Parts: sequence; structure tokens; C-alpha cells
Amino acid sequence: MQFDATMMKRLLSESDTALWQAVRSAAEENGIRLPPGQPSAADMARLRAILAGKGAGDVAGAMEVLRRARGGQ
Repeated sequence: MQFDATMMKRLLSESDTALWQAVRSAAEENGIRLPPGQPSAADMARLRAILAGKGAGDVAGAMEVLRRARGGQ
């Protein structure tokens, strides 16, 4: 799945549920299984900020959110 700036802007305007489903789909396309249950609101806000390039903004931050979503695996 390729994300251009317009697609990312649209995706970030979606609800947390829709954003998480998109993240799960992209992960599964790359062989990563994430649980259907959505991360906490705080983790979703952090993930949004990282994806928007307005937060800690690094891959390590996004990976930490995903690691917690997978139950610490």
C-alpha cells in the first residue's frame, strides 16, 4: 500500500477505528499480524502524531505503539 500526501491527510482525518483498520491492513500486507482490538486513545493519538510528522516522529515511536498493541510480543 502506497501513501501519498493526499491519502495520508484523508486517512489521518478518519476515526481512530478507521485509522487502526488501515494500519492493520498495511501491516498484514507486509506479513505483520496485529490484533483487531484498537490501542488506547493515548497510543492512537501518538500514532497519529507520528504519521502526521508532528510528534516524536520516528519509526521507534510507531513500533512501540504497535508492540504494545500486539501485547508486548
